[in-house]
Amino acid sequence: MNVRNHASAILIGVATLTIATTTAISTQLFSGMATAVEESQLDLMQATVESKLRNAEASATTRAAWIAEQPDVRRLLAAQDREGLVAATRGSFQRQHDQFGLEVMQFDVPPATLLVRVHSPDRPSEDLSSYRPSVVAVNADRAPRHGVELSRSGASLIAVVPIAAPDGAHAGSVEVGLGLGPMLDDLDESFELDASFFVLEEPLREISTRVDPTMLDDDNRVGSYLKWYSTNWALTRSLVDAEDLGSLEEPARYTRTVDGVPYGVLLVPVRNISGEPIGVISVARDFSSTRAAAGRSLVWQALLALFASVVIAGGILVVIRGLLLRPLARVSVAMGELAQGQAGTTIADVESMPEELQEIAKHHETMRARQAVRTLYGPGESS
Repeated sequence: MNVRNHASAILIGVATLTIATTTAISTQLFSGMATAVEESQLDLMQATVESKLRNAEASATTRAAWIAEQPDVRRLLAAQDREGLVAATRGSFQRQHDQFGLEVMQFDVPPATLLVRVHSPDRPSEDLSSYRPSVVAVNADRAPRHGVELSRSGASLIAVVPIAAPDGAHAGSVEVGLGLGPMLDDLDESFELDASFFVLEEPLREISTRVDPTMLDDDNRVGSYLKWYSTNWALTRSLVDAEDLGSLEEPARYTRTVDGVPYGVLLVPVRNISGEPIGVISVARDFSSTRAAAGRSLVWQALLALFASVVIAGGILVVIRGLLLRPLARVSVAMGELAQGQAGTTIADVESMPEELQEIAKHHETMRARQAVRTLYGPGESS
């Protein structure tokens, strides 16, 4: 085997294979890290949505509880005074509507009769028992309820709180409802999450008889759901389809690319106050930065692997050719002269050779000196 060619090629090949294997393993590790980062972002998205829902429910409950404690409200509801309740609460409702997106304020009397809508006082009373089990429950056990629910005008985040009459007897309940739009807008503005709320079409058509007819257009339909509100409907339609919504029982997450941009998508099923499925909240975030970082890492790892391969190959060639093959060539020439019976010359630069070659050079010098004596005095003098 030719050491100059074969040994160098073998060593360089082994080094290159080692670097390539190490690079492939590190790439897989980084890819796993990038996936873990995206999963953590989806976890954060889910925590943000759930926190927003809890905060909205707490806010609605607090507002309803405050109204329920007002002495005038307790007295007027006990007297079932529609006009008096509207006069006492209309200003408060309007302020909260303008500042916090309050959409619903209404008072109910047992067992489940809607006495008056402060947000729409001209509409008549109505029996809610057929489609508002939360009102039935609150007026039965006098325990507050909160959650997303359908009313005649559509979907709202509702809180229902019991009200006691001045004498302590149960007088009825108050409902306040926050629109879902402001909450989704805040997810978009504060957390850069494109958010949408889908509501099941069948109960919406059955219960929400006063909803804007344009909400029921085919353009808003995705499978068995209708879009109730969206911060970016064009994008959401590309990210969420009927199969994705299906019949969700637990939050679902996935990634999808639209126009070359990767998005992380989270679907959170929403149940009404009675625990029945009512809709789905979808949120999406641009994952371009994560994917770009992974791509840059791959390029840098490839460049570093190439650089390391070149440096190691150069080092191998320098070591083999500079420190081994060139000194060995000088020794080979000198030993060839001795083999031909010539004393030749002293091997140059012995001190720069590897220790092993220095030993050979010393033996050569001894044999060269003997050969010089034989050449000068003849064979008899060499002993």
